Parts: sequence; structure tokens; C-alpha cells
Amino acid sequence: MPDLASAHAGFLLHCRRDRVAEKRRKWQESHMANQTQSFGGGIFIVIAIAIGTAIGTAEGQPTIGVLGGALVGIAIAIVVWLRDRKRTGE
Repeated sequence: MPDLASAHAGFLLHCRRDRVAEKRRKWQESHMANQTQSFGGGIFIVIAIAIGTAIGTAEGQPTIGVLGGALVGIAIAIVVWLRDRKRTGE
């Protein structure tokens, strides 16, 4: 019966020599090295919707709270996106 550990090690060694994986790694490293870090504004949408829902529920209008929170969150996310776009020069 073949030794599964040595067979697995042989498979991993074979995979590491794969030229396609090497090309992908080199491309990814060069792309990541040249890319500036961007900010994300999606968290503001989620937080604003949650706060809007809580306020709307307290006032007896949860749907209005969700919609209002979504609008505020989207507005903040757009501001973050515009500032980030200006900062990165894109």
C-alpha cells in the first residue's frame, strides 16, 4: 500500500513547480506593490441603516428609518469615494 504522506508531499512539490502559479504570483506581487490603498465607504451604509432602523422603530416608522439611514449612508459613502478618488489621483 502506498504511503499517503509521501504521495501528498510529491503532489505538493509538483504543484510548486507549476509555471502558471509562478506567473500568477509574480503578476499579483507587482500589481499589489504598485497599487495605492483605497478606502471603502460601505461600512457607513450599513451603520447608517442600522441606526436609522433603530430610530425609526423607536418612532414607530421603521421603514422610514431604513430609507433615511440608507440615504445618509449612501451620501457618506459617496463623499468617502470622492475624497479617495481625489487622493489617489484616479
